[in-house]
Amino acid sequence: MLAALAGALCIGSADFMGGVAARRSHPLIATVGINLVALTLLVIAFAVVRPRLDTGTALGAVAGGIVSAAALCLIYASLAAGAMSLTAPLIACGSALVPTAAAIVLGDAPSGAQAGGIALVLAGIVAITATPAGASDHAPLTRRALVLTGAASVVGGAAFAILLQSVEGGNAETALGVASVSRLASTTVCLALVTLLLRTITPPRPPVRPVAGAGAMEAAGTTCFLSASTLGEAAVTAVIVSLYAVVTVLLAQAVLRERIARHQGAGLAAAAAGVALLSAG
Repeated sequence: MLAALAGALCIGSADFMGGVAARRSHPLIATVGINLVALTLLVIAFAVVRPRLDTGTALGAVAGGIVSAAALCLIYASLAAGAMSLTAPLIACGSALVPTAAAIVLGDAPSGAQAGGIALVLAGIVAITATPAGASDHAPLTRRALVLTGAASVVGGAAFAILLQSVEGGNAETALGVASVSRLASTTVCLALVTLLLRTITPPRPPVRPVAGAGAMEAAGTTCFLSASTLGEAAVTAVIVSLYAVVTVLLAQAVLRERIARHQGAGLAAAAAGVALLSAG
């Protein structure tokens, strides 16, 4: 539980700082910088611990890292495109809904808790994205922000699922190894993409402090999250880690002074409860 809670705090903080860096530069450029910082820290930890990974686990980590590259770019782009207080919980909602929806399509009927979670998440999404006529206290979301948020939800959920599958049956050392290998794959993909990008545009350099902070939190958060999944029950771990969006929301409101309407706040609460029920199910 402590590892899962640490993972939630770190991932939520990383998303906030990554969103700030993406706003001041370009999502892909910010992702490259964050990945490089995270990879450096993970390589040091890997050299000290020296975890051993079998071929299947290593391949799973590489696949997870490739998907994570796209997920991080989309997450930071969505956080930069709209109010973080709203985009962060929407990403968490989507990441929880996608695997549940896939299970239902494949014939696995949802439990009572999951059915309640789906209802709460959908109600929360409606409240979060609602823009009443004449309202001045709401934080609106553009169509671009909604599209990016939806894509980030799907790809981010897929990345987490692959990485969780990779560490299944392992231990904390396995989690560190998977986090390191996946980060190497993610960084490689992002560097290849940014090389192509720089041929057409010259984006501003990302701010050093948010990138460094996000990279450190990404390295710690991913390792804690994967370690927690090997140390305790997956359902409990998923519920606790799903609270990472709360951290992003609190930071956005405290640092960026984002304001949301009352109905959006109620939607956030409903969405958080729904995500917890879906994760527990």
